Amino acid sequence: MSRSICIITPDYISLAPRVIKEADSLVQAGYKVNVVFSQGNLRGPRIFDEKIIAEKRWDCKTIGWSPSVKGEKRLFWKSRLRSKFLKTLPSFFWSFDSFAEQAEGRVYNELLKSAISVSADIYIGHYPTGLALAANAAYVHGAKFGYDIADLHTEEQLKNAMGLRQTERIRIIESKYLKRCSFFTASSDLIAQGFSEKYSLAPPVVLYNAFPYSERENLDGRIIDRRGEALSLYWFANVISLDRGLQDAIKAAGLLNKPVQIHIRGNVSQGTKKILLSLAKECRVEQKVYFHNQVPPSELISRAAEHDVGLSLDCQDTLNRGIAIPNKLFIYLISGLCIAASDTPGQKYIFSKSPDIGFIYRQGDYRALASYLEQMCLNNQLLKSAKEASLAAARDTWNWENESRKLLDKVNSLF
Repeated sequence: MSRSICIITPDYISLAPRVIKEADSLVQAGYKVNVVFSQGNLRGPRIFDEKIIAEKRWDCKTIGWSPSVKGEKRLFWKSRLRSKFLKTLPSFFWSFDSFAEQAEGRVYNELLKSAISVSADIYIGHYPTGLALAANAAYVHGAKFGYDIADLHTEEQLKNAMGLRQTERIRIIESKYLKRCSFFTASSDLIAQGFSEKYSLAPPVVLYNAFPYSERENLDGRIIDRRGEALSLYWFANVISLDRGLQDAIKAAGLLNKPVQIHIRGNVSQGTKKILLSLAKECRVEQKVYFHNQVPPSELISRAAEHDVGLSLDCQDTLNRGIAIPNKLFIYLISGLCIAASDTPGQKYIFSKSPDIGFIYRQGDYRALASYLEQMCLNNQLLKSAKEASLAAARDTWNWENESRKLLDKVNSLF
């Protein structure tokens, strides 16, 4: 009988690439894998989830809570009222029973029932809610459990009233279960170090958010978004917001003496789009800024590969955002793009190991960013060299083939 692993995330799986890569690697290694996750009322991610599930060899259990899907409306309202009530409680109450878990995880109770229905040798939780679910399911089955730390969750929120309350819930949840964990994994050295220092635990195994280099075999070679030969800048995320450095790119583009195009992919509100386009008009590049809808995870590399420069311009408004390494940076590497990155500690770490993949500028200094981009416009060989260096770095260093071996070594050691 094959050994079994249950991976738990409270999110859509299409928004959790670490879950997908983890599950794929464990299945390929001979483990029976079941993924427990939830789906809310976002139609796009639900469609992408179904495409992913249809292609995978692992099993899954889903908790749906959309008001527009038959059979899910009751849970939508029930979970909304429950979570809202528990979030308003004085923080003193969150230490009792599973109040913190239910406040932090909208469908925590339903996911727990689903996770317990899966008998496994090891449970792996993603996000603080997933940690609690994995711990309690493992307790029922007398199994081991681990915690994947994609972010330093107690340092994700702004230091306002709402952010401080969520941070306290997360601290309560993590403190409650960490001592019983059999292993930890983290998405960067700096996150592993911060987590270890905060809870006085051994450093987690670092699994970078790199992508399988083999996925380049699926490049479709199509030009769908790019417009002509002008230097093409590319940025993507699940949600387009005003705190991700896009203003720097638009202002820099307005200073260039050569034509440029900026492609922005993700869900965007009309208010955010209006502000960015207004800035583009002010900088006289409004005709060169293009917004694109999200694409399935399987197309991310193909769409990125159309362009020249990948923009990873995050601000350091929280400690976590400073030390995290954005997923997009690894997509740019495997897509063979020159990378323009802000000077966050997390991104500087990648450049310290692979210095020729592009350039780093001081966040907010759009004139410096413009200077670097101007060089790429004027010197095609410089641009070509940076793109080749990115692809080589992905092939030799920053790929999931390397990272998955560390995951398998850790999991295998538990048997």
